[in-house]
Amino acid sequence: MLTTKQKLKNIVEENKNNTWENLRRNYNSKVGFIDSSLEEKELAKKFNYDLRCSSINFLQAKFDFHLSKEKKFENEIKCFKFCEINNKFMFFINEKFYSPWSVDFQFVCGVCDKKFIIEGNPKRGVAKYLDSFLCKTCKNSLIHQCEDYIKKYQNSMKENHGQLVTAPIQIKSISDKIKNTMIERYGVPYSGLSPELLKKSWSKWQEYGVASKKELDFVFEIENLFENYEVYSAKNPYIVEYNKKTFLPDIVIPELLLIIEFFGDYWHGNPDLFTENQIIAQGKFTRKEVNEKDRKRINDLKLATGFEVIIVWENDWKRKHILCLEKLKDKKNERISFLAQK
Repeated sequence: MLTTKQKLKNIVEENKNNTWENLRRNYNSKVGFIDSSLEEKELAKKFNYDLRCSSINFLQAKFDFHLSKEKKFENEIKCFKFCEINNKFMFFINEKFYSPWSVDFQFVCGVCDKKFIIEGNPKRGVAKYLDSFLCKTCKNSLIHQCEDYIKKYQNSMKENHGQLVTAPIQIKSISDKIKNTMIERYGVPYSGLSPELLKKSWSKWQEYGVASKKELDFVFEIENLFENYEVYSAKNPYIVEYNKKTFLPDIVIPELLLIIEFFGDYWHGNPDLFTENQIIAQGKFTRKEVNEKDRKRINDLKLATGFEVIIVWENDWKRKHILCLEKLKDKKNERISFLAQK
């Protein structure tokens, strides 16, 4: 299952060197979002609104009264239309007329699947912000990667800082200022060198779904299998620093000098499922390249910790679950015996 970041990256890859307006239209055509009709635009124009969405899109939404003390979007929209009553712009929802200022709408983001709210007020909500089934966060992420935004931003940076760059950190004076602030506050020039900051950010990543459900289920079973030992995972990461690099292994059991890595088939290139030259990992690398990168990382982990590192593939865990558990039990007993002889 692709993460939100991966989905956004794929949308950008499909619309390279594009403006936001073109990207928006291409994306909308794929997800079924419909732009306002000529009749709807004329009606909105009469009230000085730049309406970009068709009334059809609201059939997928829920609505609630804007003045409610506690928002509960339990009212499903089965009938919706923009209309004019007594020279006022109104919504016709489920056989009743509503003032736009009195209702809010709830949609589901087509990328992150989270629910987001759009105000009914055309000056603040439906006219300006509802131009796609995207929440504000996902929409901004796409806009910031569009050609027209990048050019506008570069011109702004040149005007303010004298350099045509795409990020402030590319300017040495700003970069130095950020590093000095990090050193002053945390004792390191960037967060990747601080176990404290890494642990904090890793916990946030896990909370917001970066650790997949399969990986979290795997951790749960490992914790049960090694119940008498302290098990470090995404919930309480074990941070390894080596050669000015920082590693966050999937699972670490320090008492047994053991690291367990859970490899997703697609992202790590399962040799049983992909050919050597098959493009995987966000469509950028071959399986062979990904495997070589992982081999180097595993070797670095062994050198940095002296721990044994074993790999469990997602497909094996799914198809040969009992066998995988037996192998892990054997490895546990093997490590106990090995350390007892030391």
